[in-house]
Formats: sequence, structure tokens, C-alpha cells
Amino acid sequence: MGGVKKGQAMATLSASQQEKVARFNRYTDQFLATDKFVIANPLWNLNVPTKLKAWIDTVMVAGKTFRHTETAPQPLATGKKAVHIQSAGNVYAGQDFATQYVKTILGFAGVDEVIKISIEGIDHSPEKANVIMQEAIETAKQTAQVF
Repeated sequence: MGGVKKGQAMATLSASQQEKVARFNRYTDQFLATDKFVIANPLWNLNVPTKLKAWIDTVMVAGKTFRHTETAPQPLATGKKAVHIQSAGNVYAGQDFATQYVKTILGFAGVDEVIKISIEGIDHSPEKANVIMQEAIETAKQTAQVF
């Protein structure tokens, strides 16, 4: 079994590499410093868009947002709340992979509560588009009162 591979010291990286690592760290630190946040995305090919996935990969850092223990991973970013707003052309009622992924990965880091606001079915029932949007706006207004 191979050993754990360690990264390079920051001083050994090029200026461009150091800037990328610094940007990566800023996003992670911003996530850690925030108690409440909103994630809004469309459902693309039954998943989250690549930019959202990249952000998640940036903030999920062993030793910062979670840590490995001998028995199980332990969340380190506890006490946070999130609202996840997602639009989808069809109706999935929260059972799509993207909804489950966002809730699970945030929970892995320790986010205690993920409130879901869905905007679903506009492509499937375009004649109901205005009603669907109004319902989502009302849900968002109600959520904002307690978030």
C-alpha cells in the first residue's frame, strides 16, 4: 500500500500556480466564514453545472471543511444554513441527482440545514410557466423571512 502524497511547498510553485492556490484558499475561507448562503442553479443533464461542481470541489478541503478520522469523516463547517434554488424543465420533486448531491455534499461539510426551492416543469408544461414562477417567488419570499 502506497504512502500519502504530500503537496509541494508554496515557495516552490511558480507565480501562476501560487495565485491559483491563493484563489482556491480564498474561496474556501469565504465558505468557512459564511453562516448562510444561497446556491442557485439550473438542472443540466440531470446534474449541477460544471462551475457549481468546481466551486464545491474548491470548498471541500480535508482539514478545513472536513477531516478524516479512523472511523469516519468528520464535518468541520458546522452551524451553517443554505438555500438551494434549482430550476428544471421537468418535475423531479427533489429526487434528482443534483438536489441529492448538493444536500449530501453540504451535509458532509457540516451544513446543518439545506432548504430547497424548486422551479420545475416549465418545459414540460409551458402553459403553466407563469404560475410555476409565481409559486417559486412566493416560496422564496417566505423562506427569506425565516432564513
